[in-house]
Amino acid sequence: MNTRLVNSASGVITAAQAQNRTAAGIALALESAQMLMTPETAAEQERIRTERDRYRTAWRMSRTRALSAGGAADRYAARAREGQEALQNMLFATIASQIARKAATDEAAELRARVANLEAKLAEYEQPADTAPSGNAASETTSPALKWPADWDDVLDTAIHTWGGEWDTRRVQRLYLARNGRGLLRSHARGFLSRRARQGLMTLHDRPGARFYTLNSPKGGA
Repeated sequence: MNTRLVNSASGVITAAQAQNRTAAGIALALESAQMLMTPETAAEQERIRTERDRYRTAWRMSRTRALSAGGAADRYAARAREGQEALQNMLFATIASQIARKAATDEAAELRARVANLEAKLAEYEQPADTAPSGNAASETTSPALKWPADWDDVLDTAIHTWGGEWDTRRVQRLYLARNGRGLLRSHARGFLSRRARQGLMTLHDRPGARFYTLNSPKGGA
């Protein structure tokens, strides 16, 4: 005898009698308590219940993994967007750098061409007086009189008194080119310096391989 089942059935019957149920009501109560089914049916029901619980647990675990995977996917998507934005910013910076480099290269080439042009012009005016010019260019000894700018004498005198040092024709030519944007014949530069020497303002120093003038100290000076 299964004491547990007997006691359970006795409890169900007692509860049904307390509710004044008929015999049919008592039988229905036993059926509701699953005490009228065969052992095979009870075992099958228990197997199904166990399998249901197992699948329910598996479903809950699968749902948890899905939620976790979804969160990870969102995080990876956010990182991918950040990486894409960083890549775009890097690309824009690279393009801007290339544009700036090209602009600097073009500017350097233009300045190089200007320097070469000015050096070529300056070389023409640095030609020694006893050197025959090429083509149909006139020599310095036969060059026409220079049309001096109105303030040129004052500009050069101020430069000589301010900077001092050794003054030769090349230095005068450079100053004239910087001041007026065009070249000066060497003979004219030499004429300006020699004229100041004759006036007693400058002294000629004629050495082997070097010919220059210096400013005389004022009388009574140290």
